[in-house]
Amino acid sequence: MNILLLGYYSESFLDQLKEFKFDITHIPNKNEVEAEKQIRNAEIVVVRSPHKISDTMIENSNNLRYIIRAGSGIDNISKRYVDKDIKLILCSQNHRAVAELIIGCVFNLYRNINKADQSVKAGLWLKNELVGYEVKNKNIGILGFGKIGRELGLISRALGMNVYCYDRSFFENEEKIRIGNEINVLVERAYENIFKDCDIVVNCLPLTPTTSGLIDKSTLNLLKPNAIFLNFGRGGTVVTEDLFQVLKNKKIQGAALDVYEVEPPTNNPILNLDNVILTPHIGAQTLETRINIEREILKNLFEMKLSV
Repeated sequence: MNILLLGYYSESFLDQLKEFKFDITHIPNKNEVEAEKQIRNAEIVVVRSPHKISDTMIENSNNLRYIIRAGSGIDNISKRYVDKDIKLILCSQNHRAVAELIIGCVFNLYRNINKADQSVKAGLWLKNELVGYEVKNKNIGILGFGKIGRELGLISRALGMNVYCYDRSFFENEEKIRIGNEINVLVERAYENIFKDCDIVVNCLPLTPTTSGLIDKSTLNLLKPNAIFLNFGRGGTVVTEDLFQVLKNKKIQGAALDVYEVEPPTNNPILNLDNVILTPHIGAQTLETRINIEREILKNLFEMKLSV
């Protein structure tokens, strides 16, 4: 079977693929021209961000039977795969890693860790100026309650926070759901309530026609003055200019972003602000996540080989 790999994979993963005796073409760096060329013979494509499966690639894929998405979110995959009866398999074992990074950013924003580090290195001693907050008893609102949102909910409750969520896809007939053994999450029916009532708002929404630009000034202006906003869903779900204005005018305490409308965000005005933490889409970048995703990919490929 011919496999096209798009993205970076471990040497161990590549060695195991060779043992399966697949015909492998590997394009680690983003190269759309080469990807469009190589997909013509591929029966399986394995794709990681920031690579994309474009409309042209689907049109060129005469033999393609499977797309394996190594990660979460399918906004980088053309919907035309459905018309060609290509099967999509998601291998998204990244929920723990993303949830932990979110919590890390919450602590950073609440305790001014970046500012404290920079001040000491600059020879300053701002002990009395850097007064922060504790997370206990704070309200955290999670937009999108899939695998990442649920994992974040579990960790947040363990830290003593009150967890609220909003997700139109779930819980239409429920006011509460239980995650874990004793953890209850209040499901908000009103999207705006998350912004009005929560101290911490975390966006975990995927990018769809419905969510594109969903978070704008009308909702961001509902946030409390000491609220923090974190985007770990997709950049296109937030209107960048509106978030920039809220942060620039200090209408909220701060923000943390791991995703952007354009990646990398070279011309993003938010780059110049001091009340925002920016990370380069590293939510899933842990050794454990990479091992788990690659293990799941290998399992799927092995089953495909047996079925041939």
